[in-house]
Amino acid sequence: MKKTFLVPLWVLGLAATSASESPPALTTLEVPGVLKPSQVVELAAAVDGVLEEAFVDWGDFVEEGQVLARLQRDVAAANAEIARVRALQDSAEQMSLLQTREAERKLDALLGLYQEDLLPEDQLEDARAEWEMALLSQQQAREALLLAELESHRAEALLDQLEIRSPFAGVVLKRYLSVGELVSRSGQASVLRVACLDPLQVEVSAPASFFGRIPVGLPVNLKVEIPSSQTLAGIVTVVDPVIDAASQTFGVRIELRNPEFLHPAGVECTVRFPW
Repeated sequence: MKKTFLVPLWVLGLAATSASESPPALTTLEVPGVLKPSQVVELAAAVDGVLEEAFVDWGDFVEEGQVLARLQRDVAAANAEIARVRALQDSAEQMSLLQTREAERKLDALLGLYQEDLLPEDQLEDARAEWEMALLSQQQAREALLLAELESHRAEALLDQLEIRSPFAGVVLKRYLSVGELVSRSGQASVLRVACLDPLQVEVSAPASFFGRIPVGLPVNLKVEIPSSQTLAGIVTVVDPVIDAASQTFGVRIELRNPEFLHPAGVECTVRFPW
């Protein structure tokens, strides 16, 4: 006799439901990260010299373009002043201009006499040569003045190289040298280390299964505990187009605006990607 097996209806219903419905899609992703400065730079002078002044130290906040340190500049400052004065002395050009005008006036007068057959040709040619020499002298004086102006700009540029300025607003992390020590490109070239705190950045690794779901410009939430528990708004700025084969993850960089420096770097955070 052939046996018959009865399957409960609830089992058939479960099978039908599993076959027709896919697993629910992930809606959020949370990964740990650390707030870091967007830039950390070693500041050095463009030339060798002795550190004359240091206006900041470790922990000081600085503004973009602020002079942070200065090398000895007495000789360079004197050379810049000499070059500036030379660039302002246009007396030679003014004198050559007057001589050219006088030679031109004389040539015009003699040309009129020559056209009336009252002047021999050789005297006219002498006047023409005198006028051409005056033009040449005027051109040389103009070029000399231009070179003096360029030399003044060069001297000012060399003077600026003795100052170390901050390339951005941030904080001093370290000062390597004290006043009186030698700044040398073949030795200790860096004078200060400065970090940019606006914006801050977070670099995290996202699972490969989320590749293509995190576009540049995506708003994200950053949960931090220091200085107080709060959720901050960040934005995705970089998405690594290559997945790491070993970890099956890809990199994502998030930017956090921090204009008032309220949020310190080095703080752990949790990055939440909403969809």
